[in-house]
Amino acid sequence: MLLWQLREAHAPGVANFGLPITGTMARSLLRGEPPPTALKASLNESGRFADLVGLGWPGLYAASPRFALAIQHLSGTRLIPVQLDEGPSGYALLGATGRCGVVDYGRSEVIRRLGTFVRLRGLHVTSPSDEVDFAVPADRECILLSGYAGELLKAEALDNVRLVLMEELEFDVGEDAISVKPPE
Repeated sequence: MLLWQLREAHAPGVANFGLPITGTMARSLLRGEPPPTALKASLNESGRFADLVGLGWPGLYAASPRFALAIQHLSGTRLIPVQLDEGPSGYALLGATGRCGVVDYGRSEVIRRLGTFVRLRGLHVTSPSDEVDFAVPADRECILLSGYAGELLKAEALDNVRLVLMEELEFDVGEDAISVKPPE
C-alpha cells in the first residue's frame, strides 16, 4: 500500500543541480523511461553532495550510491546514470516504474482557496496496478512509496530525504482541475 511521498528535504548546504531537458523528457524520466542520450546535470548551487539531490524538476532527483544501495531490493525503481557537474561519480536519476492510476482530488480536504488555485490536504490515488514499493501517479509528478519502502528509508537516515505521509501532504492544484466545495 502506498503511504508516503518522497521529497527532497532542502537541507542547508546541499548542492543543487539543473537538468537541461524538456518537461516531456522530465515526465518520462520520472517514470523510469530511458533517456535518448547520457544525462548531465549542471551545478546551480554548490554545496555538499547529499543522498538525494534535486535536479530542477518536480519529483526528479539524483540518488547517491548509498541511496541506491538502500533501495536495491525494492520494486518499481529504475536508476539511470547521471553525471553531476563538478560532482562525484556514481549518482543516478531515480525513476519509478510502478504505476498507481490517477489522483482522486475529490477525496482531499480543501484547506483554502488561493485565487484560481485550491490548497488541498491528503493525496489519494486509485489502486496500484501492481503491488510496488515506488510508483508515480498518471496525472501528478511525484514519487510515492509503500509503507515498507518508507520505513526502510527512514531507518537508513539518508541525507536530504524527506518522507511525507500521503494523508498529511498539502499541495495546490488549479480549481479548474477539480470540482470542490469551498471550505466552511
